[in-house]
Amino acid sequence: MKIMRMLGILNVYLLSTTLWANQVPNQKNNDNAIYTDQFKQTQLYQNFAHDCRILDLEHWTHPSLGVFKKFHIKIEQVQLCNQGKYPIFIGESKYDLSSTPNQKYANDFFTALAKSNAYWSFAFVETLSQDIHYLNIQKKTLQIDHQYESYHKK
Repeated sequence: MKIMRMLGILNVYLLSTTLWANQVPNQKNNDNAIYTDQFKQTQLYQNFAHDCRILDLEHWTHPSLGVFKKFHIKIEQVQLCNQGKYPIFIGESKYDLSSTPNQKYANDFFTALAKSNAYWSFAFVETLSQDIHYLNIQKKTLQIDHQYESYHKK
């Protein structure tokens, strides 16, 4: 009887982990999903990024990984768009990067990320604050123009 009970519990566990593993990336649950209608309607996918492909983070060995670790940002997904020339980094920061008190931290993070990305323009999607940060970089002067928009759920 105990063996049958244990097998039943094991079966439920295996089924639930299989279902969880097959979820769409970054859709842990409906409350925390970044793929909302508001997100799809942002400037990011309307004006900046097209033909995106999701990278396999288990095999991703880019210098930007060190920047995420240094700034304690949990990277959840990386997409390469526009023929591999426009990365979208999707992650979770413990600080609100749009908040004035965190401006120095955000500037340091974005500058380090720009450097590790060879000063290519990129976007960073912060999943907790639901902000999309656009960093347009002038390669000649290394001038970084930082703008952001929210895709908050209503």
